[in-house]
Amino acid sequence: LLGGAVLLAVAGIISPKEALAGFSNEGMITVAALFIVAAALKETGALEHIGRVLLGRATDERGVITRMSFIVTSISALMNNTPVVAMLLPVLVSWCRKHRVSPSRVLIPLSYLTILGGLCTLIGTSTNIVVNGLLQDASKTRPGDLYPMGLFDLAWVGVPCAVVGSLFLIFIGMRLLPERKDLLDQMGESMREYMVDLRVETGCRLAGQRVEEAGLRHLPGLFLVE
Repeated sequence: LLGGAVLLAVAGIISPKEALAGFSNEGMITVAALFIVAAALKETGALEHIGRVLLGRATDERGVITRMSFIVTSISALMNNTPVVAMLLPVLVSWCRKHRVSPSRVLIPLSYLTILGGLCTLIGTSTNIVVNGLLQDASKTRPGDLYPMGLFDLAWVGVPCAVVGSLFLIFIGMRLLPERKDLLDQMGESMREYMVDLRVETGCRLAGQRVEEAGLRHLPGLFLVE
């Protein structure tokens, strides 16, 4: 889209003012700010806490999807859905490796649940925000006909859709999810055996812990010899 705008500006089809007008749109600034919030959650460690709350003691796919249906849709309703997916991707991939579950079994539901949550509020998706920005501009020329959307104006349609969609994913959609192997599994099928020595440095969180306590038992594709 950015390349298209530059091409139209260079060709003289639109003026430089028109090409740059979108960067002053309130919707775009809001989306950019939400990405900063997502980065802050990751850097401060809040993301790890969210992951523990999200996954809890879930040991199977249905348990993870059920938990996500409540938590992810709520978060996505209050944040743009793109950074929500970016935040939770590493958390879910790590859980999949630990429990030997194909990532596609939980990442596809993650994508759909963020979309469903984004339907519920104005700031849930960048699409809603951008359309509202267009409504704000149009309402200035047609004040009696068009009005900007409120934060929860979409909830009357969005919340029922989110509930029905979540129930579908939990009880029916799970049967349709593909069993795709991740890169580690593919490498494991044709791996060569070799040994590696690692040193636990002073101050490392593993120092002084037993093998079980350090989480080094039953590693996928690896076996701790000593």
